[in-house]
Amino acid sequence: MAQSRIFPILLDGDQENVTDTTHTWNGTTSIIRVDSTSTITVGDGSVEGTLLNIMCKTADDVVVNISTDPYGSNNLDSITLSNIGDVCTLMWTGSQWIVLGSVVGAAGLS
Repeated sequence: MAQSRIFPILLDGDQENVTDTTHTWNGTTSIIRVDSTSTITVGDGSVEGTLLNIMCKTADDVVVNISTDPYGSNNLDSITLSNIGDVCTLMWTGSQWIVLGSVVGAAGLS
């Protein structure tokens, strides 16, 4: 079986603070904080291993649309964060995003 090693990378761009109803990830940061109802589009990354952490700071829906679809056939190309503190973390493999985790209502956030 072939193996691939990808090491996680945090991009050093400034955190994106989103207040618009639609937003497209800028590709230079690993942290997006969403402060309003919004639809976030996450396009392809450019660096293998890029981590992207998206945090919801509102009690309204934040829809994260992922392209290229991580699991094919539209199985998981959208994640909805609905509560203050909801977080999802993605990793770019070089050809697609994979979902590393999603947490509902992370501790210590208000």
